[in-house]
Amino acid sequence: MKFKNEADIQAYWSGHPFKDANLKSFCGKSVIVQHPGFLNTASGPDFFNACIRIGGVLWCGSVEIHAKSSQWFDHGHQYDPAYDNVVLHVVVDHDCEVRTCNGTIPATLILPSDTARRKRKLKRIPANFSAEEFAVRRLQRKVADLRLLPEAINGNTEALFYRLFFSAFGNHQNALPFENLAVVTPVTAIRRQRAVLSDVEALLYGQSGLLTPVVTDPYVNDLLLRYSSLQRKYNLIPMATVGWKQMGMRPVNFPCVRISQLASLLHRHHHLMTDLIYETSVEELRVMLQATAGSYWNTHFTFGSESVYAVKSTGPTFINSLLINAVAVFRWYYSELNVDTGLRNSVLEMLSSLPAEDNATVRKAGVTGSNALTTQAVLEFSKVNSY
Repeated sequence: MKFKNEADIQAYWSGHPFKDANLKSFCGKSVIVQHPGFLNTASGPDFFNACIRIGGVLWCGSVEIHAKSSQWFDHGHQYDPAYDNVVLHVVVDHDCEVRTCNGTIPATLILPSDTARRKRKLKRIPANFSAEEFAVRRLQRKVADLRLLPEAINGNTEALFYRLFFSAFGNHQNALPFENLAVVTPVTAIRRQRAVLSDVEALLYGQSGLLTPVVTDPYVNDLLLRYSSLQRKYNLIPMATVGWKQMGMRPVNFPCVRISQLASLLHRHHHLMTDLIYETSVEELRVMLQATAGSYWNTHFTFGSESVYAVKSTGPTFINSLLINAVAVFRWYYSELNVDTGLRNSVLEMLSSLPAEDNATVRKAGVTGSNALTTQAVLEFSKVNSY
């Protein structure tokens, strides 16, 4: 069946049609789509935060969709650094090889000619549905993905924690660039500089690639001076600005604001990882994760551009998301690493005490979850029981 247009292919891809299927790239490498990514409604690649295993190597990045490969050049992607993090180019007709702005050739997946387009539906959740069983499956699957990361393989537990925590701090839209920020920011630099908040901010902003000179802005210029010193001290290489998103987002979620809040947490909690692992009270965890962006951000959402005064703090919904997607997952990982049954049980207790998530999948399933344990279970059930 032929696709009518590119949007038709995007709709097909977002349904994760190749779950558990072993495909081959144009070059003959195995392709396993672990997660198709999230549809990008702003500028840039079509899907972001995809997880694709290519030739046995797990890649997390963007996916670009085209009817023909040559449309890559028709759309000018070869000149746009926003496409440098494309890990898979999905096409119907592969009529030419493409390259990114930095010269990389992304893997190409040609959709099978007999692809049938259909809307994926969630199977009815059975009456004897076990929320705990599927919540545990979800945790185990996420932990299995963590174990594949270099930090886990090399036994660098704190760096692994930061990678997961930073990613969760970015929500869906900026999860990947926040994760990359953790990768390029040495743990030793965070440890040694976190006593001074301005140094932590300079470190994170400088490494994020978002820090650029603003002649009349003393705050920005101070950060630049501090980062210049830190860059020499730790031999730092900042990440490219590619991937940071703010179009279509609420301004309170803009990356500059979130980075300031993250810096505040790292400055305030010198043992953030262990504190989040072993604190048993959900209320104390919420207090621990409360963070307010620096005073500069009371009148800014981006560097150098003033806005109406508003204090920008992490809200309860955002904090709950951190607890579910970072703290719970890392606690489960740590409990397996140390064979700690008590810590494992604390994860389930914490999820049971957090409010239910409200998203399209949960609403579509027709289940009103009483807590996050139930909604996490529903999300996992929908992932493995759609047809």
